[in-house]
Amino acid sequence: MAAAISPAIAEIILRAYHGVRALADGSGQPGLPESLKREQMLALTHGLLAAANVLKTALYGWNPMAINLARFQALTMRLLSLAKLAAERDRQLRRELDDGWERLVSKARALPR
Repeated sequence: MAAAISPAIAEIILRAYHGVRALADGSGQPGLPESLKREQMLALTHGLLAAANVLKTALYGWNPMAINLARFQALTMRLLSLAKLAAERDRQLRRELDDGWERLVSKARALPR
């Protein structure tokens, strides 16, 4: 339980930042770009915290009791969520590109030859 405090604090700080920023912008529900940016920031934060935990463990003589598994679990969850959002963004971009290409081809066919 105590090991989960530092990942929870990181989540609270970043989510509060994004919440205040969304209120200041006046936007309601965050869209895909905002969600992706939030997940990137969370993944980076948890990655840095996990790296600090590895460094601390190395400094304590590789004592396995110094490893914070909750931190690595939070990092794994953030990376999976980030991969899911990135794939969703790629699908959305592919649909927009395909629609634009179809409109361009249809306009080109409508031109007199």
